[in-house]
Amino acid sequence: MSQSYNFKVVYEKSHDGKYRAWVPALPACQAKGDTMPITESLIEEAIHCYCQNMLENGAAIPQTPPGLPSIVNEIEISLDTN
Repeated sequence: MSQSYNFKVVYEKSHDGKYRAWVPALPACQAKGDTMPITESLIEEAIHCYCQNMLENGAAIPQTPPGLPSIVNEIEISLDTN
């Protein structure tokens, strides 16, 4: 029997021009690729492997309910450099 799971994935273009992706609900589940489509494929594979490992070890999979809004924002801070 197969069950579907939903996850939010965050994508970011790195300073080197490559793309990074990570899954906030799955710590350390990350991927990096030269293009967005490659990165999407890599993170999907990483999520699958990560979750399969969790199931094989009896762990619950912390998924994100579908349809919840996401907010991504940049915050600038200033630090004293004495």
